[in-house]
Formats: sequence, C-alpha cells, structure tokens
Amino acid sequence: MKRPDCFGVRVLLFVKRLIYFLAPLAVFFPTRKTSNLMERRRRDWNLTMIGLAYLTTHLITVYS
Repeated sequence: MKRPDCFGVRVLLFVKRLIYFLAPLAVFFPTRKTSNLMERRRRDWNLTMIGLAYLTTHLITVYS
C-alpha cells in the first residue's frame, strides 16, 4: 500500500485508525437511564467501575 505524501493526510489517517482501535472501549462509557418520567436522568456507572477495577488490577499485577 502506497503511503500518502501529505502530512495532513497522514495525521488524518492516524486519527482515524486510533478511533477505530478505541471504538470497542465505548462499551465502558456510562449509559443514561430513566426509571420514571418525573425523575431526573441518571447515569449507570456499573460497567465503567468494573472496567476501572479491571484496569487497576491489571496494572498492579504487571508492575509488581
């Protein structure tokens, strides 16, 4: 595959590849939930906290 010569095109391709690589991590973003129309919207942080706990545990075991 031929590499583009323009610096701007290379940066754009790099950002595009980075977004495609990080897109599956969007699962860990908090989701909005509403239980009742009269209540305010809240976010469900459960999966985010599980992801942070897993990351912390992984980093501790790698650097120990």
